[in-house]
Amino acid sequence: MIRFRRVIFALLFCVTRNVQEWMQYCSDKRTSSGWFIRLNDEELYEVGYFDIKADHDTNRVQYKDAIDACAAFIKHEIESIRAGGGRGQI
Repeated sequence: MIRFRRVIFALLFCVTRNVQEWMQYCSDKRTSSGWFIRLNDEELYEVGYFDIKADHDTNRVQYKDAIDACAAFIKHEIESIRAGGGRGQI
């Protein structure tokens, strides 16, 4: 799967405005659980999994680079959808 993430990274690198569009997509999601990407207070990009039933986010990883973080988010989002996790609506 590392290879798949590299392909996503390359595509995002070619059109960097897509990073902002993916971050907006994440911000617009209305789910009870799912993957997220956000810019945190330390100016690092954070990718993790949110579950309304949990008392904290899980699988959080911080990235200095927006493109790398976005590639990781897209990979997780697609894998979640493929696995049937889809988007749990509130």
